[in-house]
This record gives sequence, structure tokens and C-alpha cells, in this order.
Amino acid sequence: MFPVNWKPLAVDGLAWVCVKHPDRWADIDVAEHDISYRLQKDPRRYSHESSEGFRRIISSPLVVCFSIHEEVVYVEGVAWLE
Repeated sequence: MFPVNWKPLAVDGLAWVCVKHPDRWADIDVAEHDISYRLQKDPRRYSHESSEGFRRIISSPLVVCFSIHEEVVYVEGVAWLE
């Protein structure tokens, strides 16, 4: 299992998505749980490189950008996909 650290900007991004889409909270919750599981289980396997040092995982309607340093996952940002 990989430890996952959500940076404040990522937490704010998830909160913004929730506020902006109150009718989609169930979908957001399912996507967040799916992404969190993948980040903990095997983040390299379940993600794609997006730019040097950064990776992303998509679970509709969310996309999460993250980095990995010394086997610790750092979630850098969350965005609305749809």
C-alpha cells in the first residue's frame, strides 16, 4: 500500500467540485473512492503520465493529478472531467 498525501490545493479542488455540482455528489463520492483505492493500491499501474513527474488518474467525473516521491503519493489537484 502506498501512503497518500492530499495537498491543500487538491482538497480545495475537490471541495470546489462538490460545491459546483451538488446534484452529482453520489458520482463524485464513487469516483473519489475509486481514485483513492487506485492511488493506495498501485498508482503507477492505474495512471498515465501527464507531464514530467506528474501522473493522472481518471474516474468519471473526476481527474486527479499527482506525483510520487519516495513511494509516497502526493495528490496535487482535482478537476471536473465532464
